[in-house]
Amino acid sequence: VLVEVGHHVHGVLLQIVEHLVRDPLHAHLGVSHGGGLVAVDGAEVAVALHERLAEGEVLRHYSIPSLILLFFAGCAVGWIWEVALHMLQTGEFANRGVLHGPWLPIYGGGAVLALVVLYYYRKQVFKEFLLIVLLCGFVEYFTSWLLEILHDGQKWWNYSGYYLNLNGRICAEGLLVFGIAGTAFIYVLAPMLDDLFERIRPKILWPLCIALLLVFFADVVYSSFVPNTGKGVTSAAVVTVQEETETEGEGTI
Repeated sequence: VLVEVGHHVHGVLLQIVEHLVRDPLHAHLGVSHGGGLVAVDGAEVAVALHERLAEGEVLRHYSIPSLILLFFAGCAVGWIWEVALHMLQTGEFANRGVLHGPWLPIYGGGAVLALVVLYYYRKQVFKEFLLIVLLCGFVEYFTSWLLEILHDGQKWWNYSGYYLNLNGRICAEGLLVFGIAGTAFIYVLAPMLDDLFERIRPKILWPLCIALLLVFFADVVYSSFVPNTGKGVTSAAVVTVQEETETEGEGTI
């Protein structure tokens, strides 16, 4: 594993690897998420942290427009990740998530929550990683429970067949992926994106944020009545039950 660190950020992700893998020189990590195997090979993955991520920048405060855009960036990345993973597994496109737009708010929401809520643990990288895992686990479990309550038991993910899952709502493999991705987001991606967002003029930045929020909340309202469902989107087990019910109904006509 090739890791370049700045003067004051000592092994942002290396500490995590050292705790998870006893031999960091031959690190090879494989985790399954969403039904697929995600391989992380130490010989192929290089994590470069720019020198400008000094202590003051890691502990930076994010403006409201920046947090809004970081939320949508996380939503978009999460959607791309799940769509791509599903296409690799099945060869078919599926618009993942309960919403109809190209965003998964559970990713963006978790990312922004980690930035804000876990701010005071930023210097303690491994503790930050563990807290990200716990935070994402809470967000994912609560979201799964809430969606089932609001939509008559419909499931948009189900980890029942995974090792160390909790009621099929969360699992160890998925939380590990969230933890690693969340740590990379906080220490690398968020500061880089924040620098880019700061270059946008306010007369463009604020209208952009407002427009995104309006479209997003319109999608939330519409999807609360007409949620995004179907093959590759909602749980296969639930879809099967629905199909069987429809088949039985057709047979009785």
